[in-house]
Amino acid sequence: MEPKTKPPFQRSQNQSHLSKGAKTKATFPKGGAKTKSTKAFLYVYYSIHMNYIPFSYIFSYWILVWFLLFWFYIVTIPPTLTLFIGFIGDLLLLFYLFYKTTMYNTIPFFIVILIIKVLPLYLLYKTKPKKTSFSKEIAYTIILFIVYLGWLKYNNTDIISIYKDQMQSLIHRDDRTPMIYLYKKYLSLQ
Repeated sequence: MEPKTKPPFQRSQNQSHLSKGAKTKATFPKGGAKTKSTKAFLYVYYSIHMNYIPFSYIFSYWILVWFLLFWFYIVTIPPTLTLFIGFIGDLLLLFYLFYKTTMYNTIPFFIVILIIKVLPLYLLYKTKPKKTSFSKEIAYTIILFIVYLGWLKYNNTDIISIYKDQMQSLIHRDDRTPMIYLYKKYLSLQ
């Protein structure tokens, strides 16, 4: 039995064979979304059904939020060590992407690293925040990571599948990671 109304998004008939994570395009109903609530619903629907990776599933964005909370004097412990470790991990990932793909594919990820890791590290270096104990920052990092893992478990996913999905998205240029999607949408010269 067919539904009487069409869903707000439909995949094309010829895309039904694509595997999970394959790049697909959605079509809006004629006339598009009319209200803000409809647009919000369509965004959520699109994010879920088109396999986008939410910001909250990637730990780097949690570290960025911690930096912003520190920058605006909401928390007192700077995430210097955590940002540095994340930066090293992202550099290794960047070299791996460069090995697996082309330089053209690595440019958006390089720009994302500059925005979410290098810029905060530079700002922390220039402002020279008050020295905090190494053990406090480690404790904050561990607590934040445990909360992050709990968030992933609450959403029925795990860190391994998220980062495998992120790697596949970066290698195959699916633009399913949050900052790469925003970069391609607003900053890309394509």
